[in-house]
Amino acid sequence: MSAKKSTNVALGVDVGVASLALCVVELDAKKNPIGILDGVSFVYPAADSAAERRQHRSARNGYQHKSSRLKEIRNLLISKFGLMPDFDGKSSGISDCTPTDLALEDEGPLDKNGKRLVSPNSRSRLRSAGLTQKLTQADLARAIMHIAKNRGMRLTRVLGTSDEDQKARKEASVMALQARETSRLMQSENAETPGQLLWKRELAATASHLRLPLRRRVGTSLRLQFVRGQLEHELSALLAAQKSWHTELTTDFCAQLTELVFFENPAPPPEIGRCTYNPETEARIPVSSDIFQQKRIYEEVNNLRIEDKDGGRTKLTLEQRDIIAGRLMMGDDLSASQIRNLLEITSKNRKVSIEGRKVNTPSKKLMGHAIMSALVAADERYEYESGNHGRLCELYMSLEDYQREDFEKALREEKDRQTLVTILCSGYGVEYVEAENAADTIALPRGYASTGITATIELLENLKKQVVDNTTAADYARLVPVVGRNLTFDRLPYYGIIFPHLVRGRMSPEDRGYPAATNEQRYGRIPNSVVHNSLNAIRKVVNAFLKKAKRNGWVVSSVRVELARELKKSQEQRDKDALRMHREQVQNAAYDAALVKLGVTASRKNRRKLRLWEAQERVCPYTGVAIAEKDLFNGKFDLDHILPRAKTLDDGLGNLLLVHEAANKVKGDKTPFEAFHAGLRIDGLPARTYGEILNAIEKTKGLASKKWRFLPDAMDKFDDENDFQQRYKSDTSYIAKTALHYILTVFPDLRGTSGGQAVNGQITSELRNRWGLGDLVQEVAHHQDPLLMEAPPTREERELAKKKAKNRDDHRHHLLDAAIAACAPRNVVQQLQSIAARPWSKHQIGVAMPWPEFRNDLYDMIWNCQTTHQPNRSLNKQLHQATGLGVVARLDDWQFVVRTRKRLDIQDFGTSDKLFKDLRVDAKLIRSLVKGIEAGTVEVLGRATDLIGELTRHGEDLENLALEFRSLLDEQPSRQEYEYVDKKTGETMTGSRQIPADVRLGLAFSAYRQRCLDSGIQPRRTVSLYCVKTAIVVATNEKDHPARVYRPGSNAWLDVYRNMEGELDFEIVRTIDAMRPGWKPQWQSCSENSRVLRLFNGDTVRLQGKDGKRRLCTLLTTSTGGGTSTRGDFAFQPINLSSHIGKHPARNTFRFSFKSLMEAQPELVVRDCWGRVTYESGRLN
Repeated sequence: MSAKKSTNVALGVDVGVASLALCVVELDAKKNPIGILDGVSFVYPAADSAAERRQHRSARNGYQHKSSRLKEIRNLLISKFGLMPDFDGKSSGISDCTPTDLALEDEGPLDKNGKRLVSPNSRSRLRSAGLTQKLTQADLARAIMHIAKNRGMRLTRVLGTSDEDQKARKEASVMALQARETSRLMQSENAETPGQLLWKRELAATASHLRLPLRRRVGTSLRLQFVRGQLEHELSALLAAQKSWHTELTTDFCAQLTELVFFENPAPPPEIGRCTYNPETEARIPVSSDIFQQKRIYEEVNNLRIEDKDGGRTKLTLEQRDIIAGRLMMGDDLSASQIRNLLEITSKNRKVSIEGRKVNTPSKKLMGHAIMSALVAADERYEYESGNHGRLCELYMSLEDYQREDFEKALREEKDRQTLVTILCSGYGVEYVEAENAADTIALPRGYASTGITATIELLENLKKQVVDNTTAADYARLVPVVGRNLTFDRLPYYGIIFPHLVRGRMSPEDRGYPAATNEQRYGRIPNSVVHNSLNAIRKVVNAFLKKAKRNGWVVSSVRVELARELKKSQEQRDKDALRMHREQVQNAAYDAALVKLGVTASRKNRRKLRLWEAQERVCPYTGVAIAEKDLFNGKFDLDHILPRAKTLDDGLGNLLLVHEAANKVKGDKTPFEAFHAGLRIDGLPARTYGEILNAIEKTKGLASKKWRFLPDAMDKFDDENDFQQRYKSDTSYIAKTALHYILTVFPDLRGTSGGQAVNGQITSELRNRWGLGDLVQEVAHHQDPLLMEAPPTREERELAKKKAKNRDDHRHHLLDAAIAACAPRNVVQQLQSIAARPWSKHQIGVAMPWPEFRNDLYDMIWNCQTTHQPNRSLNKQLHQATGLGVVARLDDWQFVVRTRKRLDIQDFGTSDKLFKDLRVDAKLIRSLVKGIEAGTVEVLGRATDLIGELTRHGEDLENLALEFRSLLDEQPSRQEYEYVDKKTGETMTGSRQIPADVRLGLAFSAYRQRCLDSGIQPRRTVSLYCVKTAIVVATNEKDHPARVYRPGSNAWLDVYRNMEGELDFEIVRTIDAMRPGWKPQWQSCSENSRVLRLFNGDTVRLQGKDGKRRLCTLLTTSTGGGTSTRGDFAFQPINLSSHIGKHPARNTFRFSFKSLMEAQPELVVRDCWGRVTYESGRLN
């Protein structure tokens, strides 16, 4: 048997946030593409944002910790004093608090009507009285419980220097200010403890409804903010005062009680990544450590270069390097001009630049030593506020290395403000006021370096010895990064094996459960869920390709990886991009309307003209000539590329100006400096110097970001042609290089060669347009299924902007990009540059197709490819919604009568229609409850003894309230008079305007509150409303009544089964039920039932749409539906359609009731990631 002939192939990979496409292209002997062999479009579930889950988990843990702490304190007091379990009110919180013994003896002060001014269960009274008089054991326990529930706030420091940290620091400073105001208030009121201040506030009220609020209210002068230390002092004083009357208060018991009341679980330490060079032995060091700051400074200064006019670049000498590094080590930031002065560079022909920046332009400044800089700022603030000399810098410089590490750690990690003050005072002899200033002022950068302590020290030593970059220093130290170890595998392993320095949560072989652990548990995972899912998808698809390549004799000679721009961004960045795109869409719509009004074609070029016209404040920046609206589109003013497009390939708005046509012709294919550095002189236009042009750019707000393009060295980063081409062609972002390195572990021969590249997405975009492939996927999809995809836009429609040039509503557009990446010619950048040199040519210049039938071959591949969806059968979904419900009656297993409480204000009701609609109890609800209670099908819950009577009375109360609001609303004026100045005559005129309905409603709410206060009654703050909702019971009380009830969360799956009568029936299983121990599905309730189909959301199903065509779809949503005629509601999504079917005109074609779904003959289809069918369930009938 002869051996199978091998074929050289190129592999194109396009990785998105939730999609992956792979295309196999055949290569000839010269490694040129000649044909398409295969391709796949693979879609996997998008990563959910973990931020919301963390917030809920944090709130849940905080509630659980507080509940368990209070329970332990309660049990300790009950056992110590022999109290009844309900001494502080029922533990379930249902009943009102028990009146205090002190109130039973003395009612306290009364108002002028003889009514109590103070609540009979006032805990503030107990806390204040307990400092001077004997309390009963029960009252003492109540006072202690009240302190335990309200134990004051810890004033925490906000660590870090990011924008979010700065914002949080401002909020923390407001709380600290409120705490200081509260302390001053306590002194002025002669209150030694918070309890005494609260009691004095209760006594100060002339009526109960006029008592000042006790809780902190942001934005009011009535806020109180007690700190933890004040409550600790109060509890200590209370226990000391009561010791003489209660022998149970021993020293040990008081210490135990104090520990319980103020106990707080320490925050878990952050999990730190591993060292890039020594991941097995060391973790990364903080960036706000002295050793890293030294290494950073020497690395950045070593990268400084002195550039001559002729382009020569010279390193610094050791002496020059040490001068600059010395200044930075003292905490000073150095700008380029300051560095020039230090180096005594006076010639204008020589300048200082920095290598390795994001944009290769002169750096604005080098950052000084972060710790020293923060200490200097703290000393300066202390000297300014107190007039005394700050000594934190001197203290830091005098410390030994080990002491310095402890000092840095305290500043970096200690969140409790008072604890840090204590550490600085007792440990380092800092005065108290200066320590407070340090705690409030010092903020060090967050984060960790990429290296551990050993590697950092070795790098620093080599960086100090010579003026070398970090890579050279690593070579001298013989440090090899993990990514440089060139691991080789036959199949892609889990990425944590290859990148141990990127993962978190890595287990040790000695850990319990290690042999049975999953890959994620054993090797850890990257914290970014998007990248984690993408690398796992790459492993799955590439391994399937390797198996197929072995069967077909394919030899991979080239790998090109393109990553979606969204994949390289955080969730916050993607949200900002979505908001920006929405704003631009709204702005473009406004521009289109303006263009239509002017009688001009609404094209992209004309929109750009309008946008630049506004940004330039309607002035040509070159000539200073005002641009009239009528001259925008008559050819007098045109678009100009500031830096030549032929050299930069930059056609973005940042590189465009709207300029006079004469100036545009004079400038030609030059930079502004090259064209106008000697001045601008054009007949018929004002003469201008280059300085005047630069001044105009600086003063125009919309052009400030473009100033660097007018500098003499603006083209420096494009002058080195080979360097620019490589940078433009290759995507050097961190995640792109990581994904490429991951794939190349199974193609080791391609490492370090041009055979493995991370391709810039702009390359594929340019080639797609030049090859005329922008609408190819849409064309294929339309021919396959006109119902789902509209026809591609014609040239006229595209010019009129009636349809999008590129349609992304089909998943297979990723496959097209993968094919283009694999076929991109090696000299693609040179070709694109030569084309860009003639941007306004009437005839479009194209890049040659890889082979003549390239478009037809792509058409056939896309036609034959059916997108593969990764099923998600995990039960890791939302169990229930977050807000708990108050239930008063159970109608059946899922239906409850729910009581909700709303604030009686404009924010909760919004409109008068909603107010009057909600302020009632539905009569139908009362009638159904009466029938259900009589028939025994409705279960009354809670404390209601006469639910029907309560609902009837409450309904009457709401009706009266609604009538009162109708009357108040009618009393509010509907029009408002105002004064204005007539522009023609200059006289003051009077006019009237309609008052908006929401404003009138707000006035009615204000009038209601004022009417109540004038009548001496407390206005209602909230109202209770009743309705029927579907809900689930999470926990029950001792009477087996629902204690925790929520709206249901997600559904787990759909079961279709044949019942004992032989008919098909279904059950939608909720996730929370599927997770309950011992739960059984409905079809197992009878032995004669048999399950015939189980579908999870995301499963691939073959079914017949309502248009009669049979398609592959995925199950999108399941619902029980409403009514007997529409039992069940199931929505499906065609597998190639990427836009949500719910927004598609043909959505009803893929939405079924259970009856119509059975008529559609659904079949479960299981496919591997390459699209091969591995299982089909068959039709049900």
